[in-house]
Amino acid sequence: MKFRPGVLTLAVVLAFAGVASADETTFCNFFITTLPYTVSVQGHYCFDRNLSTAITTGNAITVNSDFVVVDLNNFKLGGGSAGLGTSTVGIRATNHRNITVRNGNIRGFKYGIQINGSPSGGHLVENNLLDGNTFHGADVFGDSVVIRNNIVTNTGGSTNSGTSYRYGISSYGLYSLVRDNVVINTFGDAAKATGIGYFTVSDHNLVKFGPGASAYMYGIYGGICRDDTVVAQSTPTSAFPNCTLAGHNVSVP
Repeated sequence: MKFRPGVLTLAVVLAFAGVASADETTFCNFFITTLPYTVSVQGHYCFDRNLSTAITTGNAITVNSDFVVVDLNNFKLGGGSAGLGTSTVGIRATNHRNITVRNGNIRGFKYGIQINGSPSGGHLVENNLLDGNTFHGADVFGDSVVIRNNIVTNTGGSTNSGTSYRYGISSYGLYSLVRDNVVINTFGDAAKATGIGYFTVSDHNLVKFGPGASAYMYGIYGGICRDDTVVAQSTPTSAFPNCTLAGHNVSVP
């Protein structure tokens, strides 16, 4: 049989093209199509549409199992219609391990993402846009936590949190890594605001405050700060309080 290179090449190209174009939802076990929603068994949960809720308390998505992936597939999870007095959490898991939240536009909640409790750990939060959440963009507790490649913007404005700190990203526990995130305009009104905190390893993050963002601002608080940049347009600002500095950190007035 004669070798026909053109046919073979075309087959190979088509095979690779099929792999490259596979949608993320190929790997989904379940789809989240209504809110509020409770995850009760382990698996890969996905969005296939934008979802919003006006509830003012509770959680838009509650994760009640270990080994769960919530993949928003670049869709929106919205809670902004509840207003600045909302107590609602976008995605919450308590006392569970190995939770992943990725690829979402999460906006308008008191906490965009909140993962805490004991035991808690093995969590991954990546590739999200957390926009306009009123108290914390992402608040993740546990051992072996990774928070990476997120954009966190305009965090603050809560009218039911008193003078408590507002955080773009907060992560605490053993062996937590916060890396390659952009955190812009965390503001605290009369309270203090922190871009990234606390007691973790921060690496190659950019924190930038806007004019009049807070009465007092912390850039990256606590832990090990390595090769991070803090840019502030308001004063007073403390760029790296309680940090063990490593690498080349930059503070721009």
